[in-house]
Amino acid sequence: MISNFYLLLQAIAIGFVVAAPVGAVGAICIRRSLHGHRFEALLCGLGSAIADGVFAAIAALGLSLVIRWLEAHYSQLSFVGGIFLLGYGIYMIVHAPKLLGRQVLSAQDEADLSPWSLAGLLDRLGMIFTGFGLTIINPATFLGFMGAFAGLGVLGPSGEAETLAIGTTLVIGVAAGSTLWWLTLIAASSAVRRNVSGNFIVQVNRVLGVVVAAIGILAIFQVF
Repeated sequence: MISNFYLLLQAIAIGFVVAAPVGAVGAICIRRSLHGHRFEALLCGLGSAIADGVFAAIAALGLSLVIRWLEAHYSQLSFVGGIFLLGYGIYMIVHAPKLLGRQVLSAQDEADLSPWSLAGLLDRLGMIFTGFGLTIINPATFLGFMGAFAGLGVLGPSGEAETLAIGTTLVIGVAAGSTLWWLTLIAASSAVRRNVSGNFIVQVNRVLGVVVAAIGILAIFQVF
């Protein structure tokens, strides 16, 4: 029981560290947080955490068919993700001033974006799928979990977790660690938002847009 608890803590640390590099999902979460949309930012982060959990499950359970499919379709996944990121990055750059103007929503706008409205539901589902999709198209994350789990010495000779309990602990821990990172990032971004000017937020949006677009361009070039 105690060993499983320590394993859970190690898996949480792995999930936190793997999620921590600020890539496209991080840029989107920071942007949403700076505009006061912390819940939407959290949903995007949770989508990424779910994808991390899926990768952890693949690594821990040794799902060779899924691994081979990811390897076979790596180029297509990178290209599609790169196109999306490039377009989203350009949108962030061009619309940065307009986004600032929409920071303070009227009561009617808030009602339109409530979780029970169609627009609000689609926006929130879109954030979950964005976070999930941008993470799941990066098989490098899976390789990171494989290396980390092997380092813990919990994988058997066949490359899968020694027991189902160990595999389940790893998956839960990774998902929890990833979620903890997104909560930390969103809280930090929200704290910064209260102490900076509107013009600073516009410039940060543009910088984040450049980062997202650059990641997209790199993903596209990797295909060729």
